[in-house]
Amino acid sequence: MDIRVGNKIIIASIYDILVKLRAEKNNSILRDIIDRQDNVTITCPFHKDGKENRPSCNIYQGTQKNIPVGTVSCFTCHYTNNFFGFIGDCFDEDENFGKEWLRTRFDTAFVEESFKLPEIVLDDKKYELREDESDLKNYVGYHDYMWKRKLTKDVVDKFGVGYDKKMNAITFPVYDDKHRYVMTTKRSTVNKNFYIPKLIKKPVYLLYYILENNITDVYVCESQINTLYLYTMGLNAIGLFGTGSYDQYALLRKSGIRSYHIALDGDKAGKKGTLRLIQNLPKDCFVDIVELPDGKDANDLSKDEFLSLNRIDSYSWLNKYKHDIENNFE
Repeated sequence: MDIRVGNKIIIASIYDILVKLRAEKNNSILRDIIDRQDNVTITCPFHKDGKENRPSCNIYQGTQKNIPVGTVSCFTCHYTNNFFGFIGDCFDEDENFGKEWLRTRFDTAFVEESFKLPEIVLDDKKYELREDESDLKNYVGYHDYMWKRKLTKDVVDKFGVGYDKKMNAITFPVYDDKHRYVMTTKRSTVNKNFYIPKLIKKPVYLLYYILENNITDVYVCESQINTLYLYTMGLNAIGLFGTGSYDQYALLRKSGIRSYHIALDGDKAGKKGTLRLIQNLPKDCFVDIVELPDGKDANDLSKDEFLSLNRIDSYSWLNKYKHDIENNFE
């Protein structure tokens, strides 16, 4: 029987999926993976720090109709879950993460609708495609807050940054990778409030500019302010509106970018986001990490301070933070 995500069959055995999972976790879990006909028996990741002497956790791969394929059961700690939830738990994420992780790493085959399989929805939110671009005419002019955040008039004009008088907020038009308008985000000039439409999927900020100009070497930031600030330094950058999503990783994998300089914020969330980027960017690309000071982001630093920061390749970064990764940066 097959592992299915929506109307797609995952073309991989449970054994092969677990081997891939172990590799992405830097061999820190699933020391034992044993194929036993109806079950794959593994070293449980969730007790004894995944270091039990005898594997006690089974993942079902048989044909009984009353037991879903991928059902996970540990006889020692009594952990139970479906396969998607199990994968999510291995990354301290949820079931939807597990589905997306499978869908983006393995080949799939389409299941014809006549099979009448129940659809497993990857994301139950009802997303809108985009906002109305005509709203941009309401966001014009400059505000001192732009210069306070070290932006320049050239960069503000180049990327259409504006000002919403009603909300007293700086506005950032957002376009998808094909340069189609998606939405406008806003940053208050009087407090730390940031507005991002909730029901619109976030593209990669300024990726359209990178693609249109055939740029293959980029910095990766969390916020739009940090992304734009790097342009004032003469650096090409993209932004993730946070630490990244799997839709955004998929866009980057097909972008043709060959060199990534990860410059996420210098905090625990930034380090987790850095790890996910390393795991999800193409393996044949160059990736290094700009080591930002604890609690700082790019916009907290001067140009000279930012350009003098230590850079470390992804392999060395993984080794440096091996202990923190194994402990989920706690």
